Amino acid sequence: MNLAIVFSAICIKGESVLKGENSGFVPYILTVLTVGVTLLLTLLLQSLLTPNIFPLFFVAVAISIYYGGTVPGLLAIALSILSISFVEPAYSPWVLGTEDVLYLSVFVLETTLMGLLNFNLRTAKQYLETSLQQLKTSEAKFRSNEERYRAFLEQSTEGIWCFELEQPISSNCSEEEQIQHFYLYGYLRDCNDVTAQMYGFSRAEEIVGAKLKDFLVAANPHNIEYLRNFIRSGYRLIDAESYEVDRYGNCKYFLNNLVGILENGILVRAWGTQREITERKRVEEALRESESRFRALADATIEGVVIHENGKVLDANPAFAKIFGYEFNEVIGKSAADFVTPESQKIILEKIQSDNQQPYELTGIKKDGTYITLEVIGRSSLYQSRNVRVASVRDITERKQTQTALRQREEELHLITNSVPVLISYVDAEQRYRFNNKKYEDWYGLSAAEFYGKHIKEVVGDSVYESIRPYIETVLSGKQVSYETQIPFANGDTRYVHVSYVPHLHQTGEVKGFVALINEITDRKLAEQEREKLLASEKAARTEAETANRMKDEFLATLSHELRTPLNAMLGWTQLLTSRKFDEATTARALETIDRNTKSLTMLIEDVLNVSRIIRGTLHLNLRRIELVSIVKAALDVVSPAAAAKKIQIESEFDPTVGVVIGDGNRLQQVVWNLLANAVKFTPQGGRIDVQVKRTDDSVQIWVQDTGEGISPEFLPYVFDRFRQGDSSNTRSHGGLGLGLAIVRYLVELHGGIVCAHSSGSGQGATFIVNLPMRAVDMKANSSELLSPTLGEQVSQEHILFLKGLRVLVVDDEEDTRELLLTILGEYRAEVIAVGSVPEALDTLPHFQPDVIVSDIGMPQEDGYTLIRQVRSLPHKRWRSTPAVALTAHATAEDRAQALLAGFQFHVPKPVNPTELAVVVANLAGRTEGIAN
Repeated sequence: MNLAIVFSAICIKGESVLKGENSGFVPYILTVLTVGVTLLLTLLLQSLLTPNIFPLFFVAVAISIYYGGTVPGLLAIALSILSISFVEPAYSPWVLGTEDVLYLSVFVLETTLMGLLNFNLRTAKQYLETSLQQLKTSEAKFRSNEERYRAFLEQSTEGIWCFELEQPISSNCSEEEQIQHFYLYGYLRDCNDVTAQMYGFSRAEEIVGAKLKDFLVAANPHNIEYLRNFIRSGYRLIDAESYEVDRYGNCKYFLNNLVGILENGILVRAWGTQREITERKRVEEALRESESRFRALADATIEGVVIHENGKVLDANPAFAKIFGYEFNEVIGKSAADFVTPESQKIILEKIQSDNQQPYELTGIKKDGTYITLEVIGRSSLYQSRNVRVASVRDITERKQTQTALRQREEELHLITNSVPVLISYVDAEQRYRFNNKKYEDWYGLSAAEFYGKHIKEVVGDSVYESIRPYIETVLSGKQVSYETQIPFANGDTRYVHVSYVPHLHQTGEVKGFVALINEITDRKLAEQEREKLLASEKAARTEAETANRMKDEFLATLSHELRTPLNAMLGWTQLLTSRKFDEATTARALETIDRNTKSLTMLIEDVLNVSRIIRGTLHLNLRRIELVSIVKAALDVVSPAAAAKKIQIESEFDPTVGVVIGDGNRLQQVVWNLLANAVKFTPQGGRIDVQVKRTDDSVQIWVQDTGEGISPEFLPYVFDRFRQGDSSNTRSHGGLGLGLAIVRYLVELHGGIVCAHSSGSGQGATFIVNLPMRAVDMKANSSELLSPTLGEQVSQEHILFLKGLRVLVVDDEEDTRELLLTILGEYRAEVIAVGSVPEALDTLPHFQPDVIVSDIGMPQEDGYTLIRQVRSLPHKRWRSTPAVALTAHATAEDRAQALLAGFQFHVPKPVNPTELAVVVANLAGRTEGIAN
């Protein structure tokens, strides 16, 4: 009974395995248990089963195959054979007889057949279950598709219909026979309500079954073509138009999509959708009429007209084709990109996206590959029921070339006229200015706008005009004229000039105006006047003239080189950019090069103009209370990018006690900037620049020290001379005109200060020290308050007193000069004594006790150097330390250096501006604060 319970449990477990409740090794465990139970039963019933003990093992194998499958069944067969050998040793492999072999063979064969039958049974069962499940799924999908189909028919906004043939069409029929077959045997099998309403019915049931010929007009060529296309396309059409009538006889147009259903290669029905386009067709007819009128207008115009869609030319007029060198039929269908450059294609896309309707320019490409300039006006429009872009195109290549040529010639004219050392002006027949070069404008201190249209008399004045009027009348009569005269400069000085007037004659012989060429010859005239004085020193004069000429030649050569270098790059790139088309990278590099060289040229011209103002004495100061540290920091900000590019380290140190000083902020910033720019230029990669602002007892010092190339001992005395450079050869390493440090010296001295340079030699770096006089001022005062009027202007009464009570000793051998200095300093309320020789000065010094000495250098017997050396050697400290100014016509760097080394604090070249002399004297005497009073 226990064995029966175990066997039942095994069968139940087998059911669960069959249903997939277990997996893996469970079927094999079930096989082992089944064979094991069978072995126990066989052992218990062995006496009843002898001699054939196989029956129970048949049951074990059958159970294993049924519940486990083929592999567990084979395992059961093997285990059964082993169990039989265990129960009956006679069935062991080494003692088997013929009868035993037969029994075992039959057992194996039968159990194997049982396994095969079970495998086929299980496979058939699984296939049946899968087929039933697929059938159920197909039924559900069919019902779902049927529901969706019906819902789609009823909810669609388009007409949906099914066209069917009562008799199939033979595949051997011709197109015409098939078309007739459609009309005779075609009928509407199904449709939705929307289709019925298109034909004047309310419900689909009212129209289902109707013949095709009841709606589709058989005689209409459009419909015949519609059906012919349906046949030729393999019974499939997309957006095909048909011409039909509704139940009331109204003609209508429909847009159809058709697909034919074939059975055995023969058309039996067709499904389709349609929507009414009657109104659209009427609009298209109207548009076609408009397009016909447009075509007539477009063909008659001389401007190109093109219609394109998504970059493809749909239509154009003959003028458009002619602009690009094509025949009319060649442009239709071409890509719009074939007519313009890639850069212009981007512009077109931007204009289309913004719907810009303003004229713009493009670069076009003709059929032969040449480039042309186009002026285009475009707008979005509707053409043949399509959204397109209509554009009017005009070839303006010739006009642009003319404009470019005129602009280039004008630029070249300005460049040439501004570069030559001659004043050039063009005056019309009414004696009004129409053009002046920069030198002419600078001469009179007027801008181009101020000059233009003014009469000659308004600029030169009545007296000068009366003196030159005969020459003007001569040139206006058609004759060229040249003459020499004196005319006033902008600062009031009178200059000698050589003037040439060249008439501008019309083809008719009428004088339209004249060109005035003015060349300053002041130096030449003065040289002629002084020729007799220079005969005694002919050798020295010749040497000095040769040196001056060499410096002039070197300067002109340098100036020519420095001007031509940026001009070459600017002019070259400008001509290339105007004559051909480059890619964006090359164009950007060209514009960068032009911009960089323009700035370089501007700086060169500014330096030349500053030196010109210095030479003419028109460079003045605008004195105010300023913070010197802020000025230095601003200059550092300007040169920092250039230093960073060379990886130069700039270290700065500012004394917080410097505070507010008196000076011209712009000019002091120019001083610091020039020194810093000079240091950056001559300092190699990875070098160092130190900037310091210090305060001493009575002055402020600005130090700029670099680790650059240094200054040779031979050139150090001339480092601040204008037009002088350490290396002026063609192989020099650095550009420039040699004007920066000369401007620095002049501006510093104009502030009453001194600038000096130190260097241990070439490659040892250089140090520049600016020493400015300083007196305490009210820190609460507005730092932007104007302290002094511009030098050279009329000084107001409240500023005259800043020399009051100051004792000045003037020493000069020329009586006129002594009288002039007495008058100048006396006007500023100074106490002045003027003497004519060194002995008189030394005699006057003890009892007069001057605050400042102003002495000429060149005097007979004993010169100014002798005077200052004797003063500096006097035993009394008060007399020995008296500040002294060297006022002399000797203005070379050697003269200045000798004066400072001899003991003078300041060197002022003649002629001197009265106000500047007063400021210098006041600064040396410590009267700077008086300027603010």
